[in-house]
Amino acid sequence: LGALTMAKSRSICVASLLLALLLSLQGCGFHLRGDFELPSYISPVYVAGARSDMRTDLTRLFRQSGIEVAGEQSAASSILRIRKFTSDRRVLALDSNGKVAEFGLIEQMRFDMVNAAGEEILPEQTVTARQSYINTEERVLGKQLEEDSLRSSMRRDLATQTLRRLQTQLK
Repeated sequence: LGALTMAKSRSICVASLLLALLLSLQGCGFHLRGDFELPSYISPVYVAGARSDMRTDLTRLFRQSGIEVAGEQSAASSILRIRKFTSDRRVLALDSNGKVAEFGLIEQMRFDMVNAAGEEILPEQTVTARQSYINTEERVLGKQLEEDSLRSSMRRDLATQTLRRLQTQLK
């Protein structure tokens, strides 16, 4: 019984310390990654021209930040327009046999934001994510899965960069 009571009090102590740490971080202005302070006048926002995976990532981040996402452009106060999205893969290094040893991946997105009347809120700008990976001939299928996973992570990074830009430029 004494060990059980001691374990409970230790758990309560640890939980209290974690709560105190979280409250002190919030008090100093720290925010969790993905938590953006965006102006309410952009809500509801419509994401136009994005691929479905980009739209999903942007929608998730907007909602986490308290911004409503409109299902139709006509219902929006602002429109985030994805002007261009490009994916590229480049050879970074060759091995001694002249075969590709390393690839570089680039994901790039151009966007702007307008209000419902079409007036510019945020001028067109570009966000970019870069990654590289080692190419081995032994695991060809695994390398494609690795590339797909890296690209997915890079698209999430582009969404984060986009909302970070909105946060800093729409004050």
